[in-house]
Amino acid sequence: MVENVRIVSMFALMDAYSEKFSWEGEVHLEGANDLELCEDIFRKFNRVSDEDVRRLSELNYILPSVSVGDIIGWRDNDMYVLFRIDSLGFTQIFPGLPTG
Repeated sequence: MVENVRIVSMFALMDAYSEKFSWEGEVHLEGANDLELCEDIFRKFNRVSDEDVRRLSELNYILPSVSVGDIIGWRDNDMYVLFRIDSLGFTQIFPGLPTG
């Protein structure tokens, strides 16, 4: 499924030289539940190989690889689903945040 994904980088937010700290775009996600979707976002927004660098460049994703503390989310009908990346997994934050 293609989802409108949002990412907020805490590292970029705190970097005085960073012009951007968030990214939003359409991404094909795979997962049967919210945690699997989080895992897919985590995997897709980390630069491990040259292929990852190329794919993220095509998405105009210039933030650092996602890491602990970053916020990831997507739209689910009229609500945002938001998670914080933790050292071991993900924690849902702001449940039921309306999109409008």
